[in-house]
Amino acid sequence: TDLQRSAYALLGQQPGVNFQGNVEGRGLPMNECDVAVCDGFTGNMVLKTIEGVGLAYTRMLKQIMLKNTRTKLAALMLKKDMASLKKKMDYSEIGGAPFIGLNRPVIKAHGSCNAKGFCSAVGQAIRWVNSDVTGAIARALAGAEAEKDD
Repeated sequence: TDLQRSAYALLGQQPGVNFQGNVEGRGLPMNECDVAVCDGFTGNMVLKTIEGVGLAYTRMLKQIMLKNTRTKLAALMLKKDMASLKKKMDYSEIGGAPFIGLNRPVIKAHGSCNAKGFCSAVGQAIRWVNSDVTGAIARALAGAEAEKDD
């Protein structure tokens, strides 16, 4: 759309921004970018799809690991590492995603988050406030705007 083309052009012109351009969806969970800019509907669909794939993969892996005695022994040997991976992929550990570009920190908690997820979202909001992320973004944008005007 015109909005995406305009955002692309503006981000590409910003000094101090390591703008990579368009990223394939498969690159998002592979850390090909630190920030993906998109509209809310698309962002939500991407996020929910990644979560769903993660849950499906975990279930399939569990089925494989419990298939027979040999795989159960392998699972027992990998139990600690698998628990670490599961924790790393658990969205309730993060709690939510920040809305960037607002005057105050806003963390959007997952619609189906449990108490742990909600606590994680609150913790994330506290970290954002304590590290003044919103202020740092505002100062960086003001500096970029000043450089552009010079």
